[in-house]
Amino acid sequence: MFPELTDPSKLDKAGADWTKSKPVRVIRSDKMCHSKYAPTEGFRYDDIYKLVRYWPARARTDL
Repeated sequence: MFPELTDPSKLDKAGADWTKSKPVRVIRSDKMCHSKYAPTEGFRYDDIYKLVRYWPARARTDL
């Protein structure tokens, strides 16, 4: 569905604005795996957030 943003080097210049604390629109899908924030069906626009800090996600090895 939507790629996880774990590596900022893989983003183009327009998509990398979140690394500079620009506002980020959050849209959630019912396809999110076991998330308490996922809607019951379809998509939901959750709001605009300002990124305060970020770090790379570790790859899961227990899959």
